[in-house]
Amino acid sequence: MYRIEFRERVDGSGHRVTELLHAGRVLGHPYTESPATVPGYRYLPVFFLANAVCLRWSPTLQRLSPGALLPDDPVGADGESAELAAAALAHVFAVDRLNTDVENLLDPDLVTAATRLTAPAAPHLGTADWEYALGTGLRAWRQLYGGSGGVVVASVERRHLYVGE
Repeated sequence: MYRIEFRERVDGSGHRVTELLHAGRVLGHPYTESPATVPGYRYLPVFFLANAVCLRWSPTLQRLSPGALLPDDPVGADGESAELAAAALAHVFAVDRLNTDVENLLDPDLVTAATRLTAPAAPHLGTADWEYALGTGLRAWRQLYGGSGGVVVASVERRHLYVGE
């Protein structure tokens, strides 16, 4: 089991900033949310975590923390760009549906778009794979957003991720 903390703070400009911490060290750069960004942007990395756990594929997380969740596997920049595009789509989709019941959150068009965006970099992943990863990521994003951060608990072996203690 892995525990990734989404630690939130306010910077000197009054913007909300989220840092990811795993085993006491910061992963990557802080995610800053300002009035110019879509609400909840600071929790975008939860989609990379969901991909790593549910798909066993996340070029972005692999770059941020080589070998932490996934075995070392060098991935080209194209894979990371495709994953970022799919995560951005999922994030905007989540914000647009903040008042939607969690069980009805996932949309087939989102799944199709993510599958098509990432197909060149991850041709082994199909729509069922993306449906599971996106559904997991959307539920976790909503919990983090509603709780102003938290701890994401992930098990790659069981392909399971949740927000908890």
